[in-house]
Amino acid sequence: MTNFSQMSLEIIVAGGNAAIWIGLLIVRIVSPYYFIEDFAIENLSASLSIANVVIGAVLIYTIGWIINFSSETLLDPIFQTRHRKGVFNDEDFYRVRTIVFQYGSTSIINDINFDRHILKVTKNNVVNFFLFTLVCTSFINISVVFGVVGMIVGLFASFLSFFHWKSRYTTVFLKIRDAYDALLLTKPELKG
Repeated sequence: MTNFSQMSLEIIVAGGNAAIWIGLLIVRIVSPYYFIEDFAIENLSASLSIANVVIGAVLIYTIGWIINFSSETLLDPIFQTRHRKGVFNDEDFYRVRTIVFQYGSTSIINDINFDRHILKVTKNNVVNFFLFTLVCTSFINISVVFGVVGMIVGLFASFLSFFHWKSRYTTVFLKIRDAYDALLLTKPELKG
């Protein structure tokens, strides 16, 4: 899978997840006293035209970029950057990462790129599931079961995504450092 297709997939997943909580929020605003089935079933079949599907796909992609930017802006400085500084200083990290991507084997680069792919998806899920949880709280006065179950599922998924993201970025920095150390054994001239 190319970098473009990987990134597109990450953005579509983020946008698709966001579309769920945004859709719930719109239903809640438009139809504040009715539950989801009353609103969605009547309107879903009428909205499935080719033009609406294309517009929906474009909106999902755009929302995905917004969620991706938001999650990076909110979470990277607080968690990822702080942990990276425990393994590298900023100058060394970017230099070492460039050397690994330039001289590393295809297998290690593919492995690191896969980790980066998982990092983006899980980081976006942290934000999306947290916002899903907040939207579900607004449904408690309409359906206690839906509101509470949605809140529990959303919080659990958000926490699980956070710990998955944290464990993955912890290992990716160590993996980059280890790949660099292995490269220095065969090419000591790369040491800066």
